[in-house]
Amino acid sequence: MAESTGDGDEAAGSDPIFVIDELVLRDGQLDAFLDAFASDYRPGAEARGQRLLHLLVSPPTRAVALPQTVTLLWQLDGIAGFWGMRSQNAMEDVIAFWADCDAKWSTSRSRRLAATPEALPLLDAAGRVNA
Repeated sequence: MAESTGDGDEAAGSDPIFVIDELVLRDGQLDAFLDAFASDYRPGAEARGQRLLHLLVSPPTRAVALPQTVTLLWQLDGIAGFWGMRSQNAMEDVIAFWADCDAKWSTSRSRRLAATPEALPLLDAAGRVNA
C-alpha cells in the first residue's frame, strides 16, 4: 500500500484491488484448462491491467482423480485499474474464453474482489467498486 503524501492524491484510490477467481474443474481437466488459460486468457488479462500474483491448485496433487479447484489471484492498480478491467470484460474474446471454460472445463466459478483493511476508507469514499 502506498503511504499517504498528505497532498490529497490518496483519494484517487491508488491502493491495489485484488481479484480472486475460483474455478472448480471437472475431473481430468486441469491441464486443458491451464493450457487454454496460458494461451487464450492470461495475455489479454495482463493487457487489460490484471497482474497475476498466484495460480493455485487444490488439492495440491495430480495423483488422485478428484475435482480440482484453481484459484487465480490478480492485482489491479486501484480503482482506475478496476474500472479499466471491468470495462473490457464484455469483449468477445473474454466472453468466448469463459463460455468455453463453462462448457469444457469447469463445473462452477466465482469472482470476488478484495483490498487491504487500510485501503477500505479510501475505497469507500471513492464510491462503488463492486460492479
